[in-house]
Amino acid sequence: MVEISYVSDLPALYLYPLNGSFAPKCISLADRVHIVIGRHTNIKTVPTRENGRFSSKVLSRMHAEVWAEGGKIFARDTQSSNGTYLNGTRLSPEGKASPHAELHTGDEVVLGIDVFGRDNVTICHHKVAARVVCAFTEQDAHAAELPPSVRNGLLGDIDGAGLRAAL
Repeated sequence: MVEISYVSDLPALYLYPLNGSFAPKCISLADRVHIVIGRHTNIKTVPTRENGRFSSKVLSRMHAEVWAEGGKIFARDTQSSNGTYLNGTRLSPEGKASPHAELHTGDEVVLGIDVFGRDNVTICHHKVAARVVCAFTEQDAHAAELPPSVRNGLLGDIDGAGLRAAL
């Protein structure tokens, strides 16, 4: 299991893979600074656990962006071809920027789409699918780093108000 470490810069957006397409991420969000979510393209955009870059051919270089403002975390699609989905709903049509959407703990974010091979069965390139944890306090951040079995149990019991309500 890949562990991610607690960050002192809050708020933070934790992304946990739903399809094994990336290692868990913890992205610190300084208030009002927009973080690019996108495809790895060169040495300056190598994916790490702390940034919004992914090794995925179905993402645009500048696929989406996330930021914190006013005690909330937001995301928007930045004219990607393959889309950004929040809880199964595409945020905007292909090639169009979306309005901002608020993210909540427990949300499912999908970036891009699965690309199938000629047999229409084998997935050649995987979408990026993640479960969201929004951390605004140290308690949220520590809860976000609980073992997956405990964390997933808590995520099933919350209503988007944050993990702190479940602890």
